[in-house]
Amino acid sequence: RLVIFTMLVSSVCGNSIIIQGEVCDRNNLDGKTCQSLGFDSGVLACRSDCSGFDVSHCASQCDVTLDTLLLLDKSRSMIDPVDKLSDAKMAAKSFVSVLDPNLDRVGLVSFATDAQLDSGLTHQFGIVRTKIDSILAEGATNMGKGILTSTQELRNRGRINIPHVLILLSDGEPTLGPNNIWCGNRPTEPNVCTNYALEQATSAKNSGIVIYT
Repeated sequence: RLVIFTMLVSSVCGNSIIIQGEVCDRNNLDGKTCQSLGFDSGVLACRSDCSGFDVSHCASQCDVTLDTLLLLDKSRSMIDPVDKLSDAKMAAKSFVSVLDPNLDRVGLVSFATDAQLDSGLTHQFGIVRTKIDSILAEGATNMGKGILTSTQELRNRGRINIPHVLILLSDGEPTLGPNNIWCGNRPTEPNVCTNYALEQATSAKNSGIVIYT
């Protein structure tokens, strides 16, 4: 059964229609171009297995090798009342698809009530994409713990003289602080939970990590 299922899925790739699990399909690039992905010029293409973009013909004036941690919010609010987790997963995989596995490394941390290192920094991007797909929403939002876990991985395993980047994909404010202190949902009011997240972000910045949200 598994073999038959695999054959059916692989036959769909190549029909120019993007379905779940595909980033692009043949000439259907979902509106993306080399320029929209951060390059200066070139012609974007889709990989033969539809798992990502082929950026070999995109060019930048200054190509930079990176060590990047993707930090993905998997708290309950990412699917309730609106499914934002699927969009976050697609954005994360799209970013991975523009990196060069021969030069760059990428890792994955997800967080809800707690945070976990789903994949350490690696050149094996397929592992990271699989981990992204397996993430399920549950729990509260301990953003500070997520930033801390990501920072530890970049500090401990990030390469010397290579830029360290943290990309945070989240839908809202922290609701848990240190020692799982519950702050509730107060997006306009600073509290121990938001302060914890800001403290961890400041610590990451002081370590030379560039954070994008």
